[in-house]
Amino acid sequence: MPPAGSGRSSARISLRSDARELRKLRQQLTQFFDEHDVRPELRDDLILVSNELATNAIEASALGSDLVVEVHIGAAHITMAVENVGEPFDLPPELVLPDKTHPRGRGLALISRIVDDLCAEPTVDGTRVIAKCRLVATSNAVTGQPR
Repeated sequence: MPPAGSGRSSARISLRSDARELRKLRQQLTQFFDEHDVRPELRDDLILVSNELATNAIEASALGSDLVVEVHIGAAHITMAVENVGEPFDLPPELVLPDKTHPRGRGLALISRIVDDLCAEPTVDGTRVIAKCRLVATSNAVTGQPR
């Protein structure tokens, strides 16, 4: 892994497909982003994104399988990928918040408002969901405030 401050760094976190692993993911990402001077508000957004993506991956994973979260800090973007073993998954063509009467289904719609790009690609035995976010300050589509 390149040294902190170099503008380029990567991390790979393996988790059991178990919701109890989400705390470990948040802790490790917080430490990684802090070591690489990611702005606190962007760090918090990305931890929320990773938590939502990992939750979906855990719910869709084959029993007893693991998932992998990869993060890459580039010169202009942070890219996060969450990969699981399970049935292939395609992102819906339009990610909209569901009606308030639906108790679930908000995660991907919220994520799509935080990140600049969100896509899913099939793997040999599952799905890899990739979120990409610019490092430069942009307006947060959820609040309209600068990130």
